[in-house]
Amino acid sequence: LDIEMENINGVQVGTKIRNEYNDELTQIVYISGKTEYALELFDINPLNFLVKPLDYDKIEKVINKHLKITGFWTDVFSYSVGHDTFKIKLKEIMYLESNGKKIKMFLKDREEEFYGSLEEIYNTQLIKYDFLYIHKSYIVNYDYVSVFEYEKLLLTNGEKLPIGQYKRKEIRKIQNEIKKRRL
Repeated sequence: LDIEMENINGVQVGTKIRNEYNDELTQIVYISGKTEYALELFDINPLNFLVKPLDYDKIEKVINKHLKITGFWTDVFSYSVGHDTFKIKLKEIMYLESNGKKIKMFLKDREEEFYGSLEEIYNTQLIKYDFLYIHKSYIVNYDYVSVFEYEKLLLTNGEKLPIGQYKRKEIRKIQNEIKKRRL
Protein backbone atom coordinates (compact mmCIF):
# COMPACT_ATOMS: atom_id res chain seq x y z
CA LEU A 1 0.00 0.00 0.00
CA ASP A 2 1.17 3.46 -0.79
CA ILE A 3 0.63 5.65 2.25
CA GLU A 4 -0.35 8.80 0.41
CA MET A 5 -3.29 8.04 -1.87
CA GLU A 6 -6.07 10.27 -3.20
CA ASN A 7 -9.22 9.50 -1.20
CA ILE A 8 -7.91 7.45 1.73
CA ASN A 9 -4.39 6.97 3.00
CA GLY A 10 -2.64 3.62 3.38
CA VAL A 11 -2.65 3.82 7.17
CA GLN A 12 -6.46 4.03 7.11
CA VAL A 13 -6.68 1.11 4.66
CA GLY A 14 -4.38 -1.02 6.86
CA THR A 15 -6.40 -0.12 9.96
CA LYS A 16 -9.60 -1.09 8.15
CA ILE A 17 -8.10 -4.45 7.10
CA ARG A 18 -6.95 -5.23 10.63
CA ASN A 19 -9.85 -3.84 12.67
CA GLU A 20 -13.04 -3.75 10.59
CA TYR A 21 -12.33 -6.95 8.68
CA ASN A 22 -10.54 -8.53 11.65
CA ASP A 23 -7.81 -9.78 9.30
CA GLU A 24 -4.39 -10.35 10.83
CA LEU A 25 -3.26 -12.79 8.12
CA THR A 26 -3.10 -10.45 5.12
CA GLN A 27 0.48 -9.33 4.65
CA ILE A 28 0.73 -5.57 4.16
CA VAL A 29 3.80 -3.79 2.80
CA TYR A 30 3.80 -0.01 2.92
CA ILE A 31 5.52 2.24 0.42
CA SER A 32 6.27 5.91 0.95
CA GLY A 33 8.83 8.55 0.27
CA LYS A 34 8.35 9.87 3.80
CA THR A 35 9.71 7.87 6.73
CA GLU A 36 7.73 9.78 9.38
CA TYR A 37 4.78 7.43 8.81
CA ALA A 38 6.74 4.43 10.04
CA LEU A 39 5.79 4.86 13.72
CA GLU A 40 2.06 5.02 12.90
CA LEU A 41 2.24 1.54 11.42
CA PHE A 42 3.13 -0.45 14.53
CA ASP A 43 -0.51 -1.15 15.42
CA ILE A 44 -1.16 -2.40 11.90
CA ASN A 45 1.75 -4.86 12.04
CA PRO A 46 2.88 -4.59 8.40
CA LEU A 47 5.30 -7.05 6.87
CA ASN A 48 7.59 -4.16 5.90
CA PHE A 49 7.93 -0.47 5.09
CA LEU A 50 9.75 0.39 1.86
CA VAL A 51 11.05 3.87 1.18
CA LYS A 52 10.75 5.40 -2.30
CA PRO A 53 12.50 5.25 -4.67
CA LEU A 54 12.00 1.49 -4.53
CA ASP A 55 14.97 -0.84 -4.68
CA TYR A 56 14.49 -4.11 -6.61
CA ASP A 57 16.55 -6.16 -4.11
CA LYS A 58 14.45 -4.94 -1.18
CA ILE A 59 11.22 -5.74 -3.04
CA GLU A 60 12.52 -9.22 -3.82
CA LYS A 61 13.44 -9.79 -0.14
CA VAL A 62 9.95 -8.75 0.96
CA ILE A 63 8.29 -11.04 -1.59
CA ASN A 64 10.51 -13.95 -0.55
CA LYS A 65 9.72 -13.29 3.11
CA HIS A 66 6.00 -13.33 2.30
CA LEU A 67 6.34 -16.59 0.37
CA LYS A 68 8.26 -18.15 3.26
CA ILE A 69 5.70 -17.01 5.86
CA THR A 70 2.76 -18.27 3.83
CA GLY A 71 4.49 -21.52 2.91
CA PHE A 72 3.78 -20.88 -0.74
CA TRP A 73 7.19 -22.05 -1.94
CA THR A 74 8.06 -24.39 0.84
CA ASP A 75 5.53 -27.15 0.54
CA VAL A 76 4.07 -27.40 -2.95
CA PHE A 77 5.00 -28.73 -6.35
CA SER A 78 3.48 -27.00 -9.39
CA TYR A 79 2.85 -28.63 -12.73
CA SER A 80 0.76 -27.87 -15.79
CA VAL A 81 -1.60 -29.92 -17.89
CA GLY A 82 -2.59 -27.95 -20.96
CA HIS A 83 -3.38 -24.42 -19.82
CA ASP A 84 -4.19 -25.47 -16.25
CA THR A 85 -1.70 -25.28 -13.39
CA PHE A 86 -1.98 -27.63 -10.42
CA LYS A 87 -0.29 -27.63 -7.03
CA ILE A 88 0.41 -30.70 -4.95
CA LYS A 89 1.89 -30.90 -1.47
CA LEU A 90 5.44 -32.22 -1.66
CA LYS A 91 4.83 -34.74 1.10
CA GLU A 92 2.21 -36.47 -1.09
CA ILE A 93 4.70 -37.20 -3.89
CA MET A 94 6.34 -40.62 -3.66
CA TYR A 95 8.29 -40.38 -6.89
CA LEU A 96 8.29 -39.12 -10.46
CA GLU A 97 9.02 -41.25 -13.49
CA SER A 98 9.96 -39.97 -16.92
CA ASN A 99 9.14 -41.70 -20.18
CA GLY A 100 10.38 -39.37 -22.90
CA LYS A 101 8.69 -36.02 -22.32
CA LYS A 102 5.83 -37.55 -20.33
CA ILE A 103 6.15 -37.46 -16.55
CA LYS A 104 4.15 -39.80 -14.34
CA MET A 105 3.88 -38.62 -10.75
CA PHE A 106 3.12 -41.30 -8.18
CA LEU A 107 1.28 -39.95 -5.16
CA LYS A 108 0.19 -41.71 -2.00
CA ASP A 109 -3.29 -42.31 -3.37
CA ARG A 110 -3.16 -41.79 -7.14
CA GLU A 111 -1.09 -41.05 -10.23
CA GLU A 112 -0.91 -37.87 -12.33
CA GLU A 113 0.58 -37.35 -15.79
CA PHE A 114 1.96 -34.24 -17.42
CA TYR A 115 4.66 -33.21 -19.86
CA GLY A 116 8.03 -31.91 -18.75
CA SER A 117 11.67 -32.64 -18.08
CA LEU A 118 12.79 -34.45 -14.92
CA GLU A 119 16.04 -32.51 -14.91
CA GLU A 120 14.22 -29.18 -15.08
CA ILE A 121 11.71 -30.25 -12.40
CA TYR A 122 14.50 -31.35 -10.10
CA ASN A 123 16.66 -28.26 -10.61
CA THR A 124 13.84 -25.70 -10.34
CA GLN A 125 11.50 -27.19 -7.73
CA LEU A 126 12.84 -30.25 -5.90
CA ILE A 127 16.60 -29.86 -5.43
CA LYS A 128 16.20 -27.84 -2.22
CA TYR A 129 13.99 -30.51 -0.65
CA ASP A 130 14.73 -34.10 0.22
CA PHE A 131 14.19 -35.52 -3.25
CA LEU A 132 16.78 -37.77 -4.87
CA TYR A 133 17.46 -37.74 -8.61
CA ILE A 134 18.45 -41.43 -8.63
CA HIS A 135 18.29 -42.20 -12.34
CA LYS A 136 17.68 -40.36 -15.61
CA SER A 137 14.09 -41.62 -15.33
CA TYR A 138 13.37 -41.27 -11.58
CA ILE A 139 13.19 -38.67 -8.84
CA VAL A 140 12.26 -40.08 -5.42
CA ASN A 141 11.01 -38.46 -2.23
CA TYR A 142 13.47 -39.51 0.51
CA ASP A 143 10.59 -39.98 2.97
CA TYR A 144 9.24 -42.92 0.94
CA VAL A 145 12.52 -44.85 0.78
CA SER A 146 12.57 -47.78 3.17
CA VAL A 147 15.84 -49.42 2.07
CA PHE A 148 18.89 -48.03 0.25
CA GLU A 149 20.84 -50.66 -1.65
CA TYR A 150 23.84 -50.14 -3.89
CA GLU A 151 21.96 -50.51 -7.19
CA LYS A 152 18.37 -49.82 -6.16
CA LEU A 153 15.95 -48.35 -3.64
CA LEU A 154 13.04 -50.11 -1.98
CA LEU A 155 10.09 -47.81 -1.41
CA THR A 156 7.62 -48.01 1.46
CA ASN A 157 4.97 -49.35 -0.94
CA GLY A 158 7.25 -52.28 -1.92
CA GLU A 159 8.33 -50.92 -5.32
CA LYS A 160 11.97 -51.15 -6.35
CA LEU A 161 13.60 -48.39 -8.39
CA PRO A 162 17.08 -48.53 -9.94
CA ILE A 163 19.86 -46.14 -8.99
CA GLY A 164 21.76 -45.11 -12.12
CA GLN A 165 25.34 -46.33 -12.29
CA TYR A 166 26.71 -42.77 -12.47
CA LYS A 167 24.43 -41.55 -9.69
CA ARG A 168 25.28 -44.11 -6.98
CA LYS A 169 28.13 -42.23 -5.32
CA GLU A 170 26.20 -38.92 -5.39
CA ILE A 171 23.03 -40.56 -3.99
CA ARG A 172 24.97 -42.17 -1.14
CA LYS A 173 26.48 -38.76 -0.28
CA ILE A 174 23.09 -36.99 -0.36
CA GLN A 175 21.50 -39.80 1.66
CA ASN A 176 24.15 -39.36 4.38
CA GLU A 177 23.69 -35.57 4.38
CA ILE A 178 19.93 -35.90 4.81
CA LYS A 179 20.39 -38.47 7.59
CA LYS A 180 22.80 -36.20 9.49
CA ARG A 181 20.55 -33.16 9.07
CA ARG A 182 17.52 -35.05 10.38
CA LEU A 183 19.25 -36.41 13.52
